Amino acid sequence: MNTKEEKHYCLVLSSGQLRFLSDPVQGKSRCACLFSLLTMADGTSPVPDEDDTEAKPGEVNASKLRLAAQWACNRKTADKMIGHFNEQGLVSTRSTTKGSVHTLQFLSGWIEDGQVKRNPAYKRPTYVSSD
Repeated sequence: MNTKEEKHYCLVLSSGQLRFLSDPVQGKSRCACLFSLLTMADGTSPVPDEDDTEAKPGEVNASKLRLAAQWACNRKTADKMIGHFNEQGLVSTRSTTKGSVHTLQFLSGWIEDGQVKRNPAYKRPTYVSSD
């Protein structure tokens, strides 16, 4: 019997971001890569930070090499994927001395063990009326 309760993620995605993630014409699953970032960004990742830059909840401290290994691809593919995530506004990335910190902008929070945990980096999108 599994005593650990399942996590529930609170995601905010635009219709354009959903189309981007579900595009079937690509070699690497964008959804799978984004999900792996999501599971590393809750502040409980068992993989230690790669340098002295501390990743906060909602962030992942990972080099292109680490992401390439996680996603079973080469470093160039991992770099392109992160670039696409940045272009889509899903992630914002800042460089560190040994890698990068990726902030998940689509993650508003998660529920774990009955507790709501908020992503401190989340900013609610601004909606513009078409009227």
